[in-house]
Amino acid sequence: MAKNQVYKIQDCFDNYACNKGLLILLDGLDEVSSTNYNKISECINGLSRVLNDLSESNTIVLTMRTQFHQQVKMDFSVNFPHNTFLKPFTPSHIYEFLSRWRFDKNTEQNISRVYKDLTDGLP
Repeated sequence: MAKNQVYKIQDCFDNYACNKGLLILLDGLDEVSSTNYNKISECINGLSRVLNDLSESNTIVLTMRTQFHQQVKMDFSVNFPHNTFLKPFTPSHIYEFLSRWRFDKNTEQNISRVYKDLTDGLP
C-alpha cells in the first residue's frame, strides 16, 4: 500500500468520521460491471453501516441513472432510504447555460461545439 503524502491522513479521516462527519460521493453505480455489482453493493452498504456507527454526521451520496435505480433500489433500501431524482436538462436549458458562459475567444464556435457534444443522443 502506497503511503500518502498528507500529514497523518488516517488520523484526519478518523477524526472527521467520528465527529463532524464526512461527505462521501459515489458517482456512477450504473457504470459498475454486472460481474462486480454484488461485491460493490456489499461494500457500499458496509461502508454506510460503518460510517453510521461512527457518527450520524457522515453522509454518502450514491448516484446512478434512474432506470438502474429501479432495478437495484431494494439492494440499498435500508442504508439509503432517501432518494432524489433529477430531471435531465433540456436542449434549450443547455444552450441558455452555454450562452452565459464566458469563453476566452470564439464564443459562438465554442457554444456550438459544446452544445453539440452535450446534446448528441438526447431525445
